[in-house]
Amino acid sequence: MNENIIYISTTGETFYSPKNLSPGNCQVFKINDSSKSFEIFLIKSPLELNKKKNNEIFAYKNICPHQKISLDWKPGSFFNYDKTAIQCSTHGALFRIYDGFCFKGPCSGKSLEKVDFKIKNDKIIFFL
Repeated sequence: MNENIIYISTTGETFYSPKNLSPGNCQVFKINDSSKSFEIFLIKSPLELNKKKNNEIFAYKNICPHQKISLDWKPGSFFNYDKTAIQCSTHGALFRIYDGFCFKGPCSGKSLEKVDFKIKNDKIIFFL
């Protein structure tokens, strides 16, 4: 079991507070039951890219639309070198942080699969 990954229930409930995620960082969550198994990454925009200045947070499935493989270099490492985009570790495709749209690479024009969530009582709850 990887200590950087937080395992969540099939209801999508976590005990993770968004306050634990600093700008320009990510957190990986994994759902694993008999009917489905996948990872979600929660990503907080770096402050210099945050247009609204309210620490925008986004969530996507950890699956590249090109080869259906994990995006991260190691658990929780999704950014390119200057943290301006999400980068696939296998073939270098670049995705916009705020909507997951691929703007460079073999899957140009496709998007990461967004995962909706809400924050309730300072905890993340994913809609699975």
